[in-house]
Amino acid sequence: MKQQKAHLRAEMRRRRQAFCATPGAAAGERILANFLTIAGGFGLGPGIAVAAYWPVGDEADVGPLLSHLHELGALCLLPVVEAAGEPLIFRRWGPGQPLEGGPLRTRQPAATAEQGIPALLLVPLLAFDRQGYRLGQGGGYYDRTLPLLRDRGRVEAVGIGYSCQEVETVPHGPTDARLDWVVTEETAFRTAHP
Repeated sequence: MKQQKAHLRAEMRRRRQAFCATPGAAAGERILANFLTIAGGFGLGPGIAVAAYWPVGDEADVGPLLSHLHELGALCLLPVVEAAGEPLIFRRWGPGQPLEGGPLRTRQPAATAEQGIPALLLVPLLAFDRQGYRLGQGGGYYDRTLPLLRDRGRVEAVGIGYSCQEVETVPHGPTDARLDWVVTEETAFRTAHP
């Protein structure tokens, strides 16, 4: 399975890069519009803790969505890698606040930023399928983090990507955490897992 995932990662990076090189309407704005079609069930509003991510390279643009959530009064969080092989933690962020460099070219809030526990988690991906499986960069951070968040209570995991990243089946094993929703520039849907 490790080899299958590595092959798919390489293919999906090429596919995403080609998609991002094509001019067209701003994908981030379209992702926001599609997110809003499913947002009613998330209880969005002042005080809800929402974790997103700061895009690396050509990851899907969540900037417009983060700005919208901040305007709604949501407590916006970004993931922080404290150590390899450990779950993510989440620290508060707001527009204009500086970010520090993290592992794997990530950008994350400073160590002094307040921590939070998200009720809604926006997850980057390289590939996704309709069953809710996702392929990430290979560090396993979200696969370690999601079960811990779910043990603490209800959390909705929403994969954010581009339509070109959909595949029929993502190779997966028992430790691969599934998404509840997927939002792209073309659609938003609930995944087929219970």
